[in-house]
Amino acid sequence: MTTAETMVEPTAEVRVHPYSFLDVLRAEWLKFRTIRSSWWALASFVVVTIAISALASWAKANDFNQHHQGGSFDPFNPTQFSLLGTIFGQLAIGVLGVLVVTSEYSSGTIRSSLQAVPRRGQLFAAKLLVLVVVVYVVAQVTVVASFLFGQVLFHSTGHADTLSSVGVKQTLLSTALFLVATAIATFGFGFLFRNGIGAIFTYVGLLFPVDIIVSVLPNPYNKDILKFLPNSILFRTISPIVTPDNTTLFTRWIGIALMALYAVVLAGVALFSFLRRDA
Repeated sequence: MTTAETMVEPTAEVRVHPYSFLDVLRAEWLKFRTIRSSWWALASFVVVTIAISALASWAKANDFNQHHQGGSFDPFNPTQFSLLGTIFGQLAIGVLGVLVVTSEYSSGTIRSSLQAVPRRGQLFAAKLLVLVVVVYVVAQVTVVASFLFGQVLFHSTGHADTLSSVGVKQTLLSTALFLVATAIATFGFGFLFRNGIGAIFTYVGLLFPVDIIVSVLPNPYNKDILKFLPNSILFRTISPIVTPDNTTLFTRWIGIALMALYAVVLAGVALFSFLRRDA
């Protein structure tokens, strides 16, 4: 009786190469492009910012031409009027920062992402970098376009600003940086809440109702607190010069540094949470 021996060839060693950061970055960019809500948020930001800024500029120019032409007038800030829409447009940027994260949690694809990229810090960084680059590019182009369109409307008054006017370039740059900081902060909210409605509700609640509550406090406490809030920082940021309306606020770059601090703290807490919690 013969015994048939089955020869089992040793299997070749399979090496699993982790994705490089560039690979993860490409994947996150692909995800961003395919999420419809991302483009809706960006489109809303562009339309709201330019439309409201144009309306404010047109109204101010029309008022000037009707009541102050050829006589004395109260000085106004053409650049600030042409960027007022960012106060409302920032909402869309904040929503975008949230949705970049929570869309994966709501669909359950975050588990697939973590299986493909088990290094959570790498996934977090790639997702954040895509958001920052997109927001900065769109925000900078939109802010410049809003400014230029507003100055066209102010041309008839004879008091329009130009890109070479005092503080204008710094204003346009810092406004875009403010919006980037906003996106980073709400990106952090997205990871902390993992729920779009909860994160957006918290963001909007901190943005406007807190302003209203603080503003009714007695002097000087209201002014001392208001200057730390995002809306006050943005109001000062979009003004290239110091005016009676913003003398109690932080200077432009101190305000931007404060916004950056808020963003870094929220993103840091979010990263810590993401590394510790289950998907």
